[in-house]
Amino acid sequence: MQVTFLKGDGSGEHMAPAAGTWQRVGPLSALPSVLRDFGVDPAPILLASGLSPDSLDDSEALIPYAAMGRVCEAAVRLGKVPLIGLLVGQRARSGGLGVVGRLMQTAPTLEDAIVDLVSNHQRYVRGGVPVFLNSADPAILTYTIYDEDVVAIDQIFDGMLAAACAIFRELAGESPVEVRIAHRSPDDAGAYRRFFGAPVVFDSEQSVLVYQRSQLAAPVRGADPAAREHLLREVDAYWRIKEPDLVDRVNRLLAAGTMGGAPGAKDVARRLSMHPRTLDRRLRERGLLFRDLSAKARFHLARQLLMETGMSVTAIGLALGYADISVFSRAFVRWSGLPPSEWRVRRSVAPDDVPVKVAAE
Repeated sequence: MQVTFLKGDGSGEHMAPAAGTWQRVGPLSALPSVLRDFGVDPAPILLASGLSPDSLDDSEALIPYAAMGRVCEAAVRLGKVPLIGLLVGQRARSGGLGVVGRLMQTAPTLEDAIVDLVSNHQRYVRGGVPVFLNSADPAILTYTIYDEDVVAIDQIFDGMLAAACAIFRELAGESPVEVRIAHRSPDDAGAYRRFFGAPVVFDSEQSVLVYQRSQLAAPVRGADPAAREHLLREVDAYWRIKEPDLVDRVNRLLAAGTMGGAPGAKDVARRLSMHPRTLDRRLRERGLLFRDLSAKARFHLARQLLMETGMSVTAIGLALGYADISVFSRAFVRWSGLPPSEWRVRRSVAPDDVPVKVAAE
């Protein structure tokens, strides 16, 4: 497995990232120490997931997004650490986010710090996407995975939510008022309540941190307007990696907006500041159709919920914006060749024998 590194010497110079989806090591840096705390040598775990023993030593490094899931899966299966995602996420600190973490440290309020994180996320990660919905009360921060090849989805959700919670506490002392997680309740659900300090709802349609609007106004302890102006310029100059290409940007928007009904081509084109015909033409130049990307996003989220949660098929269809469960079932058959209930049963007994790639509509 090839790992591509960014220079971590503060020079602002970066090597080109690996193709496809990838994850900056930063939030995973604590994984070896968590394993050692359980008496587990991290080297065999990393090797079993296709990574070298030193892959997590540099927080500025990039690893394939799917490798993050594989290393979590190996930690659970081989290391017998069932809550590895939660435990690693708990140790996250803003300093592990590099220059953007330093920018967050100077933000005037928690809301500004969260915006700093979310607006720069595409430069850190390709494969998952956070969305910050801060116009209503309460406000929510969601995390969605759109990489099709990832395993240990439950661990990734745990890790990302715990990391965000830990960093926001560090910066402003605020904890969420509720946490919703899109996987089944684990054996030790109390560990989640103890860390988050809030009600935790499992089998949720989304993985979410919930904050009251009043909490977002909490001042960041290191707020520094002068330093912030400097860091805003540094952030602009720091990123030398290639911006996400069109297909990845479309996939991110579809992943972020599919819950409640997939966004249409006009809406996605507007978010990309282009005409719908331009979007259609540029996708066709890559041999792609918007409707196929949209179907893939819906199928991907549907099968995540079928695999990871105990939600009913009806509830999953409603979560995806289907008012009529029969319409959802017909769509799922088009995507996979199986009704959702049968797909779920087969997946539970023979996971390698069910389709995980959507057929073109």
